[in-house]
Amino acid sequence: MKSEQHSLRAGFVDFADPTFLVLGEPESFHWLAKQIEGRCAVALDAVPGKDLARFSIVPTAQEGSVSREGSVLEWQMSSSEAVLVSQQLRVLATSSSPAHAYLDPASNLAGVQIMASRGEYDPERVFRD
Repeated sequence: MKSEQHSLRAGFVDFADPTFLVLGEPESFHWLAKQIEGRCAVALDAVPGKDLARFSIVPTAQEGSVSREGSVLEWQMSSSEAVLVSQQLRVLATSSSPAHAYLDPASNLAGVQIMASRGEYDPERVFRD
């Protein structure tokens, strides 16, 4: 499983709903989209000090779902989800202004919203304890 970060910062934040936030720049979201399109397993380490330590994306031939076990949030991502999520990440990467995308799995057993954002949040502020 690839665990390269490519300048992505990720972690759990307390918004109106529990949210796992992935922050990045255009090149980092293009990289992530390419990994997802290629059906590669990817793991992003979360910001230290938060209750989630890792976000894993694992390709599956079945219906996709997100679950949480201990400090790992895992998205078993179906091929149809991979197409949609990679498109969302590419649109986010090419946006001319700050933007975000809600990455919605077919089934979310973890009860955590997954959101990717570019240019909207300062990682040092949003991820502090």
